[in-house]
Amino acid sequence: LSFFSPEDFTLKLVEQAPVYTNKAKVDLVLSPFNISDPYLSGVINIKNNGNTILDSFTFKKSKPEISEYIDYIGNNQKILILPNQEYEIKFNIPFKEVEEDFFVVMDINSGVSIIEDIYVKKEIELVKSYSDLDIFSKLLSILIYIVSLAGMFFVYKKVK
Repeated sequence: LSFFSPEDFTLKLVEQAPVYTNKAKVDLVLSPFNISDPYLSGVINIKNNGNTILDSFTFKKSKPEISEYIDYIGNNQKILILPNQEYEIKFNIPFKEVEEDFFVVMDINSGVSIIEDIYVKKEIELVKSYSDLDIFSKLLSILIYIVSLAGMFFVYKKVK
């Protein structure tokens, strides 16, 4: 093959045993949330920073219970994450279940070894009262009532 150099296919024998490291970086990424959205969407991003293959994950504890809101059709728990590869676990949490302290504790398996108790936390600021929205909706209701009442009055006066 003329377009390859001899260095492209070099094989070397290594005398010492390789050191296997299991490292993973886990991030919790939330999509921007609107008040009209019924769900809080986000992903748990797992990046393999070690030199072994990560093959599965389990959720030990989370608040809210994240395993109930994961789409298991698109997210398999049996996966292969190669070194320096990323994997995203998508979830949709109903807005009523969202709490201000959002955390996940998970284990990631690599063959027979386990990376235990990876803790990821995200602070969410929830607006409990929508006073501006309540005032706006009441003013809009009153305005619609007055306009419809005036319309009925003028129709009644014209018919009479």
